[in-house]
Amino acid sequence: MDSWLDRKDEPGGWTFEWQPLVDTPELAIVTGTTTYRDPPLAYSNLWVLRLGDDGRCREFTEWWMTHTEE
Repeated sequence: MDSWLDRKDEPGGWTFEWQPLVDTPELAIVTGTTTYRDPPLAYSNLWVLRLGDDGRCREFTEWWMTHTEE
């Protein structure tokens, strides 16, 4: 099974599209799709960022799931 941990992120070898779901002073939740060119493979991403009083990230959690071929 191929894993994003096994991939080399060569410059130009992938794209990432994202959009915010939640954006508050304390919390940001982002969905995204990472697409690799060679071999072609895509992942759905969900990021949860908890922000400190200074607006910087103090905690980051990521979930990912491989897209299935149809």
